[in-house]
Amino acid sequence: MSERLGASVGSLDGAERLQEAAKAIATPIAVEAGQTVVHQGEVGAGLYVVESGALDVVVVAGDELRLPVARLGPGSHFGEMSLLTGTPVSADVVACEPTALYALDAEQFARLIAANQGLLEYLAGELALRLSRTNEQLAAQRRHHAALDRLIAAPRGHPYRADLPSMARATGAAQAPEDDRPVLIVGEEGCGKRSLAQYLHSLNARSRHTVLVVECGGMAAGEAREQLFGDSPPDAVTRFADRLGLLQAADAGTIVLADVDRLPRDVQADLAAFLLTQSRPRASSHVSVRVMATAARSLDDLRAQGGVDDALAEAFAGGYLLSLAPLRKRRRDILPLAEHFLEWAGRRRGVPAKHLGDSARRDLLSYDFGFGNAAELRQVIELAVTLADGDTIASEHLFFGPAAAEAPQIDLLRRPWIERVVLGGRALTAAKVLVALSFAGIAAACLLLPQHPLGRFANMLVWGVWWPALIVSMLLLGRAWCAVCPLSSGAEALQRACGRRRAPPDRLSEFGPVLALLGFVGIVWIEEAANLTHHPFGTALLLIGLAVAAALIGWLYQRHAWCRYLCPLGALGGVFSVVSSLRIRARREVCAASCTGHECYKGTDRSGGCPMFNHALHLTNGQHCKLCMKCLQDCPHQSPRLVLQPPLRDTWRSDLLSPDLVPLAAVVGVLVLLLAATRTGHRGAPVGNLWFGVGCAAIAALGLALAALFAYRRRTDSTRDVSWTARLVYAYTPATAALLLAFHLHALSGLSDVSLSLATPRGAVAGLSMLQLGEGAAAALGGAMTLWALWRVCRLRFPVALLNAAAVWLALGALAVTSVALALAWLA
Repeated sequence: MSERLGASVGSLDGAERLQEAAKAIATPIAVEAGQTVVHQGEVGAGLYVVESGALDVVVVAGDELRLPVARLGPGSHFGEMSLLTGTPVSADVVACEPTALYALDAEQFARLIAANQGLLEYLAGELALRLSRTNEQLAAQRRHHAALDRLIAAPRGHPYRADLPSMARATGAAQAPEDDRPVLIVGEEGCGKRSLAQYLHSLNARSRHTVLVVECGGMAAGEAREQLFGDSPPDAVTRFADRLGLLQAADAGTIVLADVDRLPRDVQADLAAFLLTQSRPRASSHVSVRVMATAARSLDDLRAQGGVDDALAEAFAGGYLLSLAPLRKRRRDILPLAEHFLEWAGRRRGVPAKHLGDSARRDLLSYDFGFGNAAELRQVIELAVTLADGDTIASEHLFFGPAAAEAPQIDLLRRPWIERVVLGGRALTAAKVLVALSFAGIAAACLLLPQHPLGRFANMLVWGVWWPALIVSMLLLGRAWCAVCPLSSGAEALQRACGRRRAPPDRLSEFGPVLALLGFVGIVWIEEAANLTHHPFGTALLLIGLAVAAALIGWLYQRHAWCRYLCPLGALGGVFSVVSSLRIRARREVCAASCTGHECYKGTDRSGGCPMFNHALHLTNGQHCKLCMKCLQDCPHQSPRLVLQPPLRDTWRSDLLSPDLVPLAAVVGVLVLLLAATRTGHRGAPVGNLWFGVGCAAIAALGLALAALFAYRRRTDSTRDVSWTARLVYAYTPATAALLLAFHLHALSGLSDVSLSLATPRGAVAGLSMLQLGEGAAAALGGAMTLWALWRVCRLRFPVALLNAAAVWLALGALAVTSVALALAWLA
């Protein structure tokens, strides 16, 4: 047999001899179009000689990129390198049309080589020639392919659900399996345009081939054409060339050009020429690719603003123009998408998927996802899965919007002594102990010695010193008082000793702001109706009642649920903190590069995490931050920082002001006016009249109506208008706080006995008490701060020209408000 083979092929050249030898000892194999003969990475099983037909040699790079590098026709052969060296096959070989092959297994190949030494020399020479050519092209191709790799978007392990009803309505006739017309998908950033394109690809007959998503914004102006077309002309892009492009990589499949309007204009014209060839009959050596593209603006807007070439616009106009609405306008998709992301996260972690609690569902449906649409929803869900210890995702696990934006600020931790005090924790612990002992002593004196001068002095400290100091501290330092509050400290101690540590129920987060609102109205009513400024025993009962309520909530639920959801004074601090300057800010670059454990929220072995259910990276304001410094102490990467920012900045700059506290802010403002209107002419006399009780009840009803209105609008409308309304209400908080401070200064009766007298040129004497001066100064400062905040908030809503025209009226109105505030404070 061997002798016969050697004699039969001795007079022919190498390729012909190999083909004649294969015919003599092997039977033909029929291969259908699309069938893979050998697979990249596998050790070759034989030598193949092409009798008829054609095959493509395709290099597979990752899951998405498939580069055709050669075409094999009749007389070609492949597989010999793997047989000779024992190395894996370096590429796929796929039939591009019905093909006939001769296959020699390893044993047959060995006998053939042994029978004909010249054939072995021919194969060795062929391998050497191929290797030489490869080395010559390798350096240039490596750089070229690396550039292509950077342009191709990473495959998504968590594709969006594109089979939602809204998606189906958006796609329309573009779902036809055999339709290859181009598609342009328009929509806001992150609303799922790429996923919709991939979904359309999955419905098309090309679904068994590659789909490439290409970032057009990453193409350099001088290299975009070569990256897209290789070295082929746009109207005749061939499958095989010295330099391949992305269209060759997507041959027989689909290419998705993300942000197609960011392509250079000359390349857009080339793309239009390529699309024209795809609608006509073409040679078998030319690529066949369905082109889809995405853009943030409509085709009409792109043409009007010069963002797209006219020829390319005409090419897309002849295909399908799909518009994908933002997530806030298709709210029925929010929960199905969120549950899909939860399932994906569970599969990735190898654990059962978590489920959404009622409060989380409510918050998801009420948020407008204006920063990233479905992409933002995915980020919110992924972070929530990481933060939730149990099987239920609750509202406290959801953090919306971008990370806190950079702003002019002073990093206090750059001062070494401040860093030692803050991170050490001893100063805060000492302050907690001191405040707790002081309040215990005050409550005991008021309870046990109500008629004794010591009891009356303790009562004066509560209403004349602590209340005004509390208001001032909230305006300057936000909720810093909450970090040392004795109610919080007592609840935390009881929780550590024997707490049940349950997760806060959904109803608590849903109705917490309403209960805090009613609690504040109740405290003010009790204070005035019972004349607590002159009744130490009643003051003691009020303090003890608050302490018992805080302890009960702390015993039942984990962390500081009382402070976050129910505390009336904490809610008041959340309102006034919009004005304050002290903040905790995380450094985004540190969190992105280093954070894996989210210790600022989850805590460490020695700490239970943020007591207020906050994530430092998403602290866009201080409304729910009590400045306890635990996140600074727990973070191993020192990302959270203690900073000072300009006062009032949050009223017009913060991305996410809580609308839940807006009803309370309005109630506090109206209550202050009610207190001033119903005060009798005798300082310290109890109000205790029917009209004051009716007024408090009416204000409470107003607060509940506002809460219901805001809750309704959050469920049925975008929160952007609510946010602007909230900014207007918060802009009045400086004046409200100033009047509340002036009201409580009356508890310091000694201030009215000290007066400042001024002699006029005619000899008359004008006198003002220190109480009147303090009230007037507080009201004037609060009015000026409110004027500035209102001006900045209105600039967000109205054109500057309109504001400039109305500036005089706005100033006069603010002056009138300030004058009324001064009159109310002085006449009191």
